[in-house]
Amino acid sequence: MLEIRHALRIESLAGFGFADCRILPAILLLALLALPLTACTPAPKPELRIGTNIWPGYEPLYLARSLGLLKGTGISLIEYPSSTETMRALRHGGIEAGALTLDEVLTLAQDGIDLRIVLLLDVSDGADAVIARPGIESMEDLRGRTIGAESSALGGYMLSRVLDKAGLKQEDVHIIPLMLDEHEQAFIENRVDAVVTFEPVKSRLLEQGGKIVFDSSMIPGEVVDVLVVRAAILADHPESLNTLAELWFHALDYVQREPADAARRMQARLRLPADRVLEQFAGVHMGDRRENDAFFDDAASASVNNATLMMQVMRRQQLLRRDVDVNRLFAGHASYKSTGTTP
Repeated sequence: MLEIRHALRIESLAGFGFADCRILPAILLLALLALPLTACTPAPKPELRIGTNIWPGYEPLYLARSLGLLKGTGISLIEYPSSTETMRALRHGGIEAGALTLDEVLTLAQDGIDLRIVLLLDVSDGADAVIARPGIESMEDLRGRTIGAESSALGGYMLSRVLDKAGLKQEDVHIIPLMLDEHEQAFIENRVDAVVTFEPVKSRLLEQGGKIVFDSSMIPGEVVDVLVVRAAILADHPESLNTLAELWFHALDYVQREPADAARRMQARLRLPADRVLEQFAGVHMGDRRENDAFFDDAASASVNNATLMMQVMRRQQLLRRDVDVNRLFAGHASYKSTGTTP
């Protein structure tokens, strides 16, 4: 019976063009030799996708992309219409990293999203603001007014701070939720008396006759933008994160060395003439090497203390339901020191 089965197999192979079955061992040998080559080929690492919205403090990331510095790094930038969308993508695993304000990071952390802060991007010093219509001269004049804000993100925090400074409660104003890309149109169409917004929308609303009644310079050090990554993928991307930090610092240096070309490259996303682009950075302290070294100085740094104070403010304003382990957020930082190699 075995001989019959063997003969049938040979006849079958011959029918597929293997007329001389003496070549079969050679074919099998070649196949076996190929197996180790396939098995030893490392699987490509997943791409590091970074979510952002439009904000001058994030533009150096896109400047680096425009300069071609992201090619071959495994890093890609995902553009969202608002930070709310960036937060949603981080919640659901659509991206590995995101550019967010510290209060937004705390909001995600309270919901169990395990994140690590790896880079200081900027500190707002006037670029975030509450812009009101003519006739509204002060924060106190907001009583009884309609205010638009991106309530689930930075807008909620800024709104809580301006009401606190003005001695107002939420029930003293009418709040309507507005995504970032709705701020300008809602203001122009008189659907709001004031809007919590930031550059470059801030500058465009001032050109429409708007007036600043509150801005981030009145709460120094509170509006901080950072790059966060999901803790689960932190170990998979050490090279990418170090590369990203160096590209960030390189882009900041490029703005200083070649301001005209940098402005030209950044103008399309900011929707401003090139000669107006660099004005957007007037109210922003960018996170250069020195600022990052100080920001991640040690576990007892001022950054951790400031984040703890922010958490306490958010708890009082009922923007957070529970405390967050702030030290855990800073625990994953790789040391991006000035000894790194700039591309």
